[in-house]
Amino acid sequence: MFFITATMVIPLDFAGTAVAEYQHFIEYYAMNNGLDPTLVAAIILIESSGNPNAVNPVSGAVGLMQIMPHETGSPFLDRPSVDKLLKSETNISTGCEILADLFARKKTTYNVLYHYSGSIYWDSKEGYKREYYDVVLDYMEGLENGRAEYQYTHLSPKPIIGNTKDIKLPLNWSRY
Repeated sequence: MFFITATMVIPLDFAGTAVAEYQHFIEYYAMNNGLDPTLVAAIILIESSGNPNAVNPVSGAVGLMQIMPHETGSPFLDRPSVDKLLKSETNISTGCEILADLFARKKTTYNVLYHYSGSIYWDSKEGYKREYYDVVLDYMEGLENGRAEYQYTHLSPKPIIGNTKDIKLPLNWSRY
C-alpha cells in the first residue's frame, strides 16, 4: 500500500519491524483519521515497542499506543476498557482517533505529540517535551528509510516515557 502526501507517494513497508504485523490496521485507521501512518507506527514503537500487552503500572496506559482506559476515571470515561484496549485493532483505532482529535484542537505536530505523551504533567522535567517530539520524528525517518536499528534484531527504543516507577505522579495527573 502507498501513503500519498501533498508532494509524493511513499510506499509503506514496515516488514522486519515490531509493527509489521499491525501495518494493515495502522494504514487503515491512520488514513481514515487523516494521519500519516508512519507517525502512528513510530508512536507504537516508542510507547510499547510493538507489544500489544504493554501496561504501564504507574499511569495505567494500555496496549500498543499506551491508551488510558476508561477504568482510570475522568476524563477517560469515553475510552474503551482495558480488555478492549489490549486488542491491537481497538488500540490502534482509538489511538488514531485521539491523535486526530488532538490535531483538530492543537494544530501542530509538536503540540499534538506533547499532549499525546502526557507531557502536560511533566513540565518540571526539562527537555522531556522536546525529547519526545524529536524521538518520534527520528523513528518516522528511520521507518521511512528502512534504517537497520528499526529492524526486529536491533529494535531497542530508548525509554523516554515519563511515567516510570521512580517518578511520582502529580496529584492532578488525571486531568489530561
